[in-house]
Amino acid sequence: MIREEFLRELQGRRGMRTYREMADNDDIVGAFLYAIKSLARGVEWTVKPFDADEQADIENAEYWLCP
Repeated sequence: MIREEFLRELQGRRGMRTYREMADNDDIVGAFLYAIKSLARGVEWTVKPFDADEQADIENAEYWLCP
């Protein structure tokens, strides 16, 4: 297991709670995340099946393209 985060407060479930709290309560973090989400929503996404001959891959690609 690789642990790149050296701050224990930001590891595991405790880290997820900390990041969620920062996103919800800090204006700058919230604005930054909102800007990133808005940009990602504005991009036209394409999904191609891994194997064009496999029906499951085709169905998965179609599923992710649904609005």
